[in-house]
Amino acid sequence: DHPMQTSRIAHSHTNNAENSSVPVCAPYDSRVVLMGRWDLSQAEGPRAEWSGTGLQFCFEGRRAHLLIKETPTWPSPENPQDGNYLAVSINGGVYQTIHLLSNQTRYSVADMPAVGTYTVRVVKRTEASCGRIQLLGIELPDGGHLQPPPVICERRIEIIGDSVTSGYGVEAADSTSPYHPSTVN
Repeated sequence: DHPMQTSRIAHSHTNNAENSSVPVCAPYDSRVVLMGRWDLSQAEGPRAEWSGTGLQFCFEGRRAHLLIKETPTWPSPENPQDGNYLAVSINGGVYQTIHLLSNQTRYSVADMPAVGTYTVRVVKRTEASCGRIQLLGIELPDGGHLQPPPVICERRIEIIGDSVTSGYGVEAADSTSPYHPSTVN
């Protein structure tokens, strides 16, 4: 399997009331590495709109929940019908897709069979026209805890774009399919 292949996470949405006593790692925690274009001006947490924007963190434990506020704008801010999609990889594995919902803030990004140390990478798949996401924190249930940040390569390539960098229509049935946020990758 190529690590950029995607498959769907069936259990990605979790009840917002679940585990309300679980400690939350702050969105600006230095052990969370933000990659790409993030707006850091909000005290509540960093915001991102551009495709390819992402974050990485390492944790010891079994489960991890991402707390994300989603502001959908597709097909219009006045009448959003769909929102953003994230791609999640654990330890460099195959990316799983999470569909964000405007009434949901907690998303399971890791549900591993055993306690261990894991690296989670999350990337915004959808374009800025689909809306904004805001990182509110990370929950690590069952006594999990953040580890030092993952090592990021010293040399990086930044690709700036919109529909090209988000893989416009790459998962569409064919070239005549209309645009939908779920078909970008």
